[in-house]
Amino acid sequence: MLYYQVGDKTYYTNVDALAAFTKNPTHDLQLKLEFNFTNQPHLWLTEPKLSVHAYMDEHAKILYDRYRKVHLRYSGGTDSHTLLQSFVRTKGVVDLEHITTAEMSDFSRDLYIHNKADFAEVAKLDAVNSFSVFDHHGLTLKEFNRALSNYKGHLNNALGNQSLYWDMCSDRTTLTGIMENDVVVTGKEKPRLVIENGWWCWTVLDANLSDSQADFDRGLQVWFYMTDDVPELQIKLAWVKLKYLEQIAREQSTTITESWLANIQQTTSMYYQRINHAMGYSALNPVLNSVVGKISDPSQTRIKEYRQWNDNNNITDMFNDYCQDIVSNVRSDFYTSAGNSFQTERHELSAAEAYQTEVEDHQTDSKQIYNISGIWHKKIPITPVSPDLLPI
Repeated sequence: MLYYQVGDKTYYTNVDALAAFTKNPTHDLQLKLEFNFTNQPHLWLTEPKLSVHAYMDEHAKILYDRYRKVHLRYSGGTDSHTLLQSFVRTKGVVDLEHITTAEMSDFSRDLYIHNKADFAEVAKLDAVNSFSVFDHHGLTLKEFNRALSNYKGHLNNALGNQSLYWDMCSDRTTLTGIMENDVVVTGKEKPRLVIENGWWCWTVLDANLSDSQADFDRGLQVWFYMTDDVPELQIKLAWVKLKYLEQIAREQSTTITESWLANIQQTTSMYYQRINHAMGYSALNPVLNSVVGKISDPSQTRIKEYRQWNDNNNITDMFNDYCQDIVSNVRSDFYTSAGNSFQTERHELSAAEAYQTEVEDHQTDSKQIYNISGIWHKKIPITPVSPDLLPI
C-alpha cells in the first residue's frame, strides 16, 4: 500500500530507503502510495460537489457489494466509528473487531473498561453482524524477530509501540480469521495540509500509515478514506479541512504561518475536535471524541510497560543491536533520540508527531534506541490560500 523509491529502485521500509539515499543523495527519495488519485494532481484542483458523507457512503456500498465479508477494525474513535456510521446509513453489514494486547497500559485498559457498555450497544446495531474482542498476545523474541524481518513501512521505536503494531505490519501476521474474498477495513487517514508557494497542499507521513498495513495470507486490507474507488472522498476531506482552517485563522485574527498550521493540526490541539467535526467525523462517546485517547499516556506508564515486556522477553537487546546496524548505514540527521523535523534540498523528512518519544533514559548496555525519521509524500497543490491570511 506504500513503498519508497530512491532513483529507479524500490524499497519497502523507510530504513532501507534512507540507507540507499545516504549512499547516493543525488537520487530522488520519494514515498509512494499505490493509488492512482495521488498521482493525478489535476483531480485535486476542483472541490468535489457532494458532501463528505455522500462519498463515505458510496465507498461503504462498494465494499459491501464487492466482498464476502467486511471486517472493520473498530476502536470507537473518530475514524472507525465514522466509518461504521456509513454502513449504518447504507444498510450494509460488518463484523467489528476490537483488539486488546497483553502489553496494554493501565490507562488504555481503563479506557477500554470505560467504553465496554457503549461497545455493547454498538453490537446491537442492525449493521453489526458480530462484535469480537481479540486479546493479542505479546510477541515472543522469535515472533518479534520474524515480524521485524518481514516488516514494511515506517519502522519506529519498538519501546513505543506494542507488538500488535509490528505483527500487523508483518507479512506473516499471527492475527488470523480472514478468509478469501474478505476485506479488512481500517480508518486511514485524515488529510494533512501544508502551505507551499501560497498554495494549500495535501501530504501524508509514512509513520501515520504504517501502523495499519497488514498483509494477510488471505483476503485484502483497504484504507477506507483513501481509495481509487472514490477518490473524491480524500480530496473532499482536504477541501473541507482547508476551508475550516481558514475560518479558525479569521476567528483568531491571525495569518497562517508554518508553525500555526503545524500546531493546530496536532492531536493535542484545542481545535482537534472542532476540525474533526467539520470534516464529518464523530466518535462513539465524548471521551473517544476528544484528545484524551490520543494523548493516552500522560504518566508514561505505557512506555514503561512496553519496556518491561521487551526486557523480559529479551527483545530490547535484539532491537538495540538492530538499531546499531541502522545508524551505521543512515545519515546522522535521519535519526534522533527525540522527534524533530528538518528540510533537505529536495526532501522534507520528519519524525512523526504521534511517535515522538523521549528515549534518552531507555538504555541497555550503553546502547541507544533511536527514532528513525519519517518521510513525507510529495505535496499535491489544491488551491491558493486566501491572500489576506498569508503572512506579509
